Amino acid sequence: MEKTVTPEGQGRTTFILTIVMLVVCWPTVIARFMIRLKRSALGLDDWLMGLGLVMTTVWAGTLIVYCVSGGGYNPTDPRLTPALISRALKFYFICQTFYCATTVPIKVSICVALLRISGTNKIFKISLYAIIGISTVAGFGSMIGIAVSCTPPSAFWNPAGGGSCNALVNTFAAYFISACSILTDFGLAILPAFMLWNVQLNRSVKASVAIILGFAAFASCATLVRLKYLLALMNSLNFLQESGYIAVWTVVELAIGIFAGSAPALRPLLRHLPFTSNRETGDPASQGIKGTGGQSHIKMDEFNPGPFDESVRNTKPGSHVIQDGDSQEFIFTDGRRMEIRKDVSVKVETSSEEWDGNHRRYY
Repeated sequence: MEKTVTPEGQGRTTFILTIVMLVVCWPTVIARFMIRLKRSALGLDDWLMGLGLVMTTVWAGTLIVYCVSGGGYNPTDPRLTPALISRALKFYFICQTFYCATTVPIKVSICVALLRISGTNKIFKISLYAIIGISTVAGFGSMIGIAVSCTPPSAFWNPAGGGSCNALVNTFAAYFISACSILTDFGLAILPAFMLWNVQLNRSVKASVAIILGFAAFASCATLVRLKYLLALMNSLNFLQESGYIAVWTVVELAIGIFAGSAPALRPLLRHLPFTSNRETGDPASQGIKGTGGQSHIKMDEFNPGPFDESVRNTKPGSHVIQDGDSQEFIFTDGRRMEIRKDVSVKVETSSEEWDGNHRRYY
């Protein structure tokens, strides 16, 4: 068995964050699939996120090997052998290359989900398709650029074996993917706010939108911080140690992308939270019709008996009527939309009259 070292410094931080990311993201995506399957609503965005999770898991396994091979260590540390340093650089190179492709299905999944609610607005659709295009070109283009920056690729971790590396190509590819990630992350943070600007939302939908906005913005910040360390790394002679900082923020970026992209699909679970239980249980009486005092109040309006009473009375269970002078019945279907049916009670009276000489009789 090949020798390993205990992760230390940024290598230890990266190792712990990678494990936490897998522990959080796998249950999140699995719960997303279960909810969508239960509702028969499994779509392309779900499969893309599932693909992104699998690719992230493969990438995380490679990163763990980097951590236990000396990633984040000072290369002059006596515990590191030349073989360990070479292996650490090898797996960092693989992580750096594979990371670019891993971001694609995650961001495209979020865009596909937003396309569902974009309606017919051409500006929103064009913007989302533009983000899909930029993410795809940046991801696969940067992956190819980093992969071919060294000829052969082994020259990156084994310079003595021959070959050479073009630092300019590697640097450009790293800057390109970082710049595009920042642009698309901010786009995904801003667009939902405009798309839902004039839409009245219940508490659970507001929570899911807030999650998208907040985490997408934070993902952009993570990319900015990673870019800062990337700039420092390019001018550093201590590549093995400094690369640990980049690995930390790369893990944060991917974890946020997967969680933020899957969280809105978990909205039905909000009904089990104490502060949302009254609004998310599906009980029609708690769905936001407010009366006096700011409390939910629905009053049954009794019909007056009449010749056509049985034909116009609605006695279905769960029917709720607001008294406003008419028999107006609001029927809530699934807590997300409202259908209105108006039933009118009709009373027919007839009269006839007859003269009996001096008096008029009515009967």
